[in-house]
Amino acid sequence: MGRRLRSHLDLLHPDTADRVMKKQEKSVTNTKRPLRQFKLGEKVLVRNYNGPKWITGKIVRITGPISYQVETENGLMRRHVDQLRRQYFEENTDSNDNDIVSDDDDDWIGHDQFSHNPPAPEASAPPAQADRPVPTRYSSRSRPPIDRYSPSRYT
Repeated sequence: MGRRLRSHLDLLHPDTADRVMKKQEKSVTNTKRPLRQFKLGEKVLVRNYNGPKWITGKIVRITGPISYQVETENGLMRRHVDQLRRQYFEENTDSNDNDIVSDDDDDWIGHDQFSHNPPAPEASAPPAQADRPVPTRYSSRSRPPIDRYSPSRYT
């Protein structure tokens, strides 16, 4: 029939290690994206769970195929490759978490290099509509009062 028939012994001692290994190999061969790798001494952004979301660090040691030991201002941390991002900009002491911009391709750049904001208008041009009040944008329909659950109403 093309497959091995199951017996009662297979239920007692299933060969899960073989099945897991085959599934992992299949998963690795089906992925199109290469695994991210970092070099020793490379500057990275490290996921931080005790303060700002991302802090800068430097790869000190490779502790496994997908884990690295990183030196930060908070000390040495061991992080998975998914908790590390390449740092493509120089560290600015005045920057904060909002200065980091991300793409889906893990391209990280500093806020000073890329900005969605248009240039500020010159101070010589007076504001045209600063004196006119802005109308409120609320709906004018009448709303019934909220009917909340009250156990006393049903007893």
